[in-house]
Amino acid sequence: MRIIIVGASGIIGKALCRFLKRDHEVIAASRSSCEYQIDITKPDSVKRFFDNVGKFDALVCTVGESAFVPLSEADEEQFMYGINSKLLGQVRLVSTGMKYISNHGSFTLTSGIISEVPGINTALVGMVDSAIEGFVRNAAYELERGIRINVVSPNVLEETYDKFSEAFPGFTPISLERLIPVYRDIIEGVSSGQVIKVFR
Repeated sequence: MRIIIVGASGIIGKALCRFLKRDHEVIAASRSSCEYQIDITKPDSVKRFFDNVGKFDALVCTVGESAFVPLSEADEEQFMYGINSKLLGQVRLVSTGMKYISNHGSFTLTSGIISEVPGINTALVGMVDSAIEGFVRNAAYELERGIRINVVSPNVLEETYDKFSEAFPGFTPISLERLIPVYRDIIEGVSSGQVIKVFR
């Protein structure tokens, strides 16, 4: 399969590229440091990316940011930060990419454990993660040509726990080794409209 990894320069994206290259053609994309550039917050960038890449069989997005701030201190810019990046960014990949994806292709998006298990200063993060999952559940019924869509909801990673530990007290992080094969199973499987939780 010809598989696009958006966020290929990140921790999950790099590991996923290495893993999938064993059996598939991988197109690595990120904002600046990969062969293909894409900024998922900009519709023109997303359209230009798909025009350059052309036909593909699967897309995985492992990128998108939200603001970890107390709700009482959050301003409009911080609200919109995660909405435009992690939520609408991934929605843009689907709404534009569906014109280029092969019959029976698949989209795999990424949310996070905060959609279900609260952390510290995570109201805005949880809002975005929950919205992504709602989008996927509903979009699965509208996609045509046998196209599938799913979302992976991972726990915080061992590899990034030091950076995010204050927001995740009491959480037991998971390893990349545990997470990466889940994406492969979804891409090569038949499910659609599913939220796949990788919490332990």
